[in-house]
Parts: sequence; structure tokens; C-alpha cells
Amino acid sequence: MVTNKSDAANSLKDLKLVIEHKREHSPPSNVAIPHNPDLIVYLPENHAELVNIPCTIPARAVLGGQALFGVPKDLLGDSEIKSYTLTVVDSLGQEITVEAILLREVCDDQMEKSED
Repeated sequence: MVTNKSDAANSLKDLKLVIEHKREHSPPSNVAIPHNPDLIVYLPENHAELVNIPCTIPARAVLGGQALFGVPKDLLGDSEIKSYTLTVVDSLGQEITVEAILLREVCDDQMEKSED
């Protein structure tokens, strides 16, 4: 959920998942994965409404919805995940980050089965 506490409308121009991870014998690093609404085909039909980016948030309004991020298995396969952070960028380029705590992982195996 994103809240616009202002008396003026605002808009969101970007939404990304930042994953901090560490490989053995390497320093921690980050990877930023953009929101990808095309991944909706891999979810059950009773999913929550998706966040559409870019979008407008009216004054004093709240925007809620589901965001989808595709992370290739080989990108983090041998890494230890340290944290997940959701970064929201508004129309002025201001970034707001929050710890992502409600994640649902869908593995490639499950996605391939749902395509059959």
C-alpha cells in the first residue's frame, strides 16, 4: 500500500524489488528487479489486483495492489538472501523504500506446470 498524504495528486513511475544477497567469498551486493505485470499469467485466477505503473494517486488517497517481480534462478542460485526491499519512485523522482515482508515465491517448476 502506498499513501499520498498530500493535498495534491501524485503519481508513481517505478516500482522495484531490491534484493540484497551474498555469495560465498564475495561482498554483499544488490540487484533491482522491476515490477513485471506480464507475470500475472502464472498466478491463480483469484489473485489481488495488480498495481499498474505508471499510475496516479489522488490527494489523500491510498493505493493498494499486488506487484510481481521475475527473478531468474541463476541470478541468485548460489546466494544467501540478506533482505528484500520494495522501492517506490514517484513522479518527482523521490524514492521511498520499505522492507518487503509479504512475499509469495513461485518457482520456475510451478510456472512450467501452470503453462501445460
